Amino acid sequence: MAMLLAPDFVLGGSAKAVSARFEDSVAQAFGSPPAAAMVAEGDFVASVVAARTRAAIGVDIDVFGFPTEVRGQPVVVGGGDVAVQLRASPAASALMLFLASPEAAAIWAAAGGFLSPNLDLDLSVYPDPLTRSIARALVEAGDNLRFDLSDLQPAGFGAPSDTGLQGELRSFLRTHDLAGTQQRLELAASAAFSQPDR
Repeated sequence: MAMLLAPDFVLGGSAKAVSARFEDSVAQAFGSPPAAAMVAEGDFVASVVAARTRAAIGVDIDVFGFPTEVRGQPVVVGGGDVAVQLRASPAASALMLFLASPEAAAIWAAAGGFLSPNLDLDLSVYPDPLTRSIARALVEAGDNLRFDLSDLQPAGFGAPSDTGLQGELRSFLRTHDLAGTQQRLELAASAAFSQPDR
C-alpha cells in the first residue's frame, strides 16, 4: 500500500491528498482535462461524475475490479444497507416484503447510485452499461461478496473521517510510517471493540 500511495503517485502529493474532498478527487480524475488517472472508489462515483463533470459514463469512464491474488471466482468488495423490522405489524411486514422484492429493487436501480443483490432483478433496469456490468459482478460474486473494512468495525472506529481507521490511514498517507500506523490502528480498534455499545 505504501508503494501504491507513494507521494509521486498521488495527485498533489500526500499533503494535498489527505485534505482533498471526495467530490473534488472525482472531478479531478474525470474533468476536462483530467488531472488524475483514476479514483479508487465505489459505484456511487457515477452520481458525482454526472453532477460535476461532462464525462460520459461508459464512454469516458470505465471500471475494473481491485486486483486480488485469490484464484477462481473474483471477490467483490462492497457496502450495504439493511432494513430491520423491530415490532410485529402487518403493515411493516408488508413493507419489508416489498423492499426485498425485485420490483422495489428495480425502482432504486433505475434511479442510479444503487446496486441490488436480488437475483431476480433484470439487469436491464440499470441506467447504463457500466452500472449493469458492476451489478452483474455483484450478483455473480455469490458468496464471495466481502463488506468494506470500515463497515465491519464499530462505528467509533470505522465511521469518523478524522479519527479511527480513516484518521490513521490519512496519517499513514502523510508519513508512510507502517509500524507506527499498525500499532495505532490496533490500539484504536481494541478500544472501539471494548465499548459495550459496539
